[in-house]
Amino acid sequence: MKRLALAMVLGTVLFAPTQARAVSVGLDLGGGYWFQDTAQFDFHFRVQFPLGKVVAVGFRPGILLNVRPAVEVGLPVDAYFRFHVSRLYFDVLGGLAVLFGNPLPLRAHVAAGMGVNVVSGFKIGFEAGWLQDGAQILARFSFNF
Repeated sequence: MKRLALAMVLGTVLFAPTQARAVSVGLDLGGGYWFQDTAQFDFHFRVQFPLGKVVAVGFRPGILLNVRPAVEVGLPVDAYFRFHVSRLYFDVLGGLAVLFGNPLPLRAHVAAGMGVNVVSGFKIGFEAGWLQDGAQILARFSFNF
């Protein structure tokens, strides 16, 4: 019974309706390393929908570049949950990436990230995850409109 009460209180705090907020739109820039011996850079358009005071859900289609002996272009599409705690945020995300010119073009992607709201509309953070066949770690800069 105590667990049920705790779950209800936690659910109320996380998903309580807030004042009407518009959908958040932004751009993400990232750069880092994919442990398939390549540097990786990405650019994402992000759309985020608030579910309550603390939780938001969104998606981020984009473009990525893997720098190998030749440049490889890809199209990643991720869905994510974002949890806000004061100025910090925590992401859990997953999706697919299509790598053009690769023998295995369709790749699964899962990751977790965290960052801080530096000033209104600008966030800086990092993301660690797995793009099928290798781990990846990226620095992330986000701009909200």
